[in-house]
Amino acid sequence: CWNDLGRLYGLASNFDAAQKAFRKALELNPAFRDARINLAIALGESGQPGLALKELDQLDHKGLRGHYYSGCFHQLQGSFAQAFADFQMATVIRPEYHDLSKRLEHLSVYFSKIEALVQMHRNYLLRHPSFPDLHYKLAELYFQMAKENEAVAELNEALRLNPNYKEARQRLSQIKEKLQQAGAAAGKKH
Repeated sequence: CWNDLGRLYGLASNFDAAQKAFRKALELNPAFRDARINLAIALGESGQPGLALKELDQLDHKGLRGHYYSGCFHQLQGSFAQAFADFQMATVIRPEYHDLSKRLEHLSVYFSKIEALVQMHRNYLLRHPSFPDLHYKLAELYFQMAKENEAVAELNEALRLNPNYKEARQRLSQIKEKLQQAGAAAGKKH
């Protein structure tokens, strides 16, 4: 009943009340997957995609809706590689779901453009290997593609060329922190 009430509040765009109802449903049954997904949707609709993703991360098996909305929330946050991976998982379950094919198509075009930029930067680096800015920009492109190891290698090279490169040092620290958080989250699930 609480889940149904939350859905009604959601349909009325009263997402605060919807969240409260879904949380009440989860108090009664923490394993209620539909209520957790609905809570994530209500959080996302109220402008909190990060919290929505945390709710979805608590699911052992996201299922079609969980992967779809996880992809949507990652996309909202600009984590396009993670969004693409979630949308692909949803496609395995049901390719014709909502606007899934359209979202995957847009992301594929985006990644094609990023690949072209990576190749362009690689070509510049062949001619100018000692320019730390090129390594930094290439690292940013790799990071957008969720290629953290390649991004770290490029940032390390930028720092080798210019040990005082403040932006590269900050970005490297951010990536390492993100990787540690991902490792810790993966450890909690197992």
